[in-house]
Amino acid sequence: MFIVNVICSDPDCAEEIEAVVETVEEIDDVVCECHCGTVLLSVADLNTGAQVIELRPRGSAGRIAA
Repeated sequence: MFIVNVICSDPDCAEEIEAVVETVEEIDDVVCECHCGTVLLSVADLNTGAQVIELRPRGSAGRIAA
């Protein structure tokens, strides 16, 4: 199981969603209430307590580790 944080892919929507998914593939199924897709911000593994990896906000290059 994973905890994922995503934001709406629509730049005019500020929705941020935290969801629990069974597999990494299920992240693609998380959609915004406005029916747009989402952009992944972070993933945490619930089973092992693994380190959370966060991606930079829109407009920034690369990624950062939490």
